[in-house]
Amino acid sequence: MAGGIARVENSAACGFDIRNTNASFDTSISVGAAGNPNYCANWNAAANTQTDTSKPTWSVRLRVDTDQIQILRVAPGPGAVSNKLLITAAGELLPGTDNTGSVGKEGQKWSLVRATTISPGDLAFENNFRVTEDERVGLAFKNDAGEKIAVLDRKGNFYVKGKVIEDLPT
Repeated sequence: MAGGIARVENSAACGFDIRNTNASFDTSISVGAAGNPNYCANWNAAANTQTDTSKPTWSVRLRVDTDQIQILRVAPGPGAVSNKLLITAAGELLPGTDNTGSVGKEGQKWSLVRATTISPGDLAFENNFRVTEDERVGLAFKNDAGEKIAVLDRKGNFYVKGKVIEDLPT
């Protein structure tokens, strides 16, 4: 290993660890007692601590025991492990905790998303217009100020707050 020393060591309850001991912080591949292989950056499995507490720790864990792949993060300094992403044996791609994370972001959007069924909460558009459930009758359409401007009820009736005008705005 150029510029480094590869070392295989006992990682106590973790199993064994292969790491580069000349790196600025530990980068290792470990195999835990349950047979789970892990790739860790900035983590010393033998000591069970971060090598450099000023940097975050990331880990990719292949969980044979729970049949999933996890991407984990520990914040810089003493902090709890947070599960950022799960891939299950069923092919589900899940956030680490409910109602967190995004798929894409401004300037890095997916070009096409296809699905058989999409179960959204509200449909929120970039111009702040929104389609949401109306608690009493059906679907509500809200403008960028959050005001309800139209409702489509379960019978197909469409109610509009403003006027119905035949010509499209230019």
